[in-house]
Amino acid sequence: MEQISYVSYSSTVKSQNKSGGCSGMFRFALFLLPMIIVCSIFVTVAIAHLYVRNQVLKYSYLVPMENKKQKMLMDENKTLKSQFSVLASPGRIEKVAVERLNMRYPDSRDIIKVEEGFIKNYIGQSE
Repeated sequence: MEQISYVSYSSTVKSQNKSGGCSGMFRFALFLLPMIIVCSIFVTVAIAHLYVRNQVLKYSYLVPMENKKQKMLMDENKTLKSQFSVLASPGRIEKVAVERLNMRYPDSRDIIKVEEGFIKNYIGQSE
């Protein structure tokens, strides 16, 4: 009959340690370090994705609001231009001048002719 020999686990680990093998803690660290790096990269990419997604969502709300504001301002600009053209019409200005400001066209007796030399003398005296 054959003889069966049993070797305990602790004696195998001790013999590997003595023979230059890696300790269990060192092997665990060598396994854990790449896992930590991969997980860190994954978390960083996930956070970056969430940030970009948040920005896209934010601007998807802002763009239509700004488009509405632009349309409103363009409509207001059209209204103001039409009001300006009405208010700046020569007929309206003449009507306001006559009715509100009591202005009139000058008669020939209201016109005073001033000679060029008089103006030069007057300007020279005021300096």
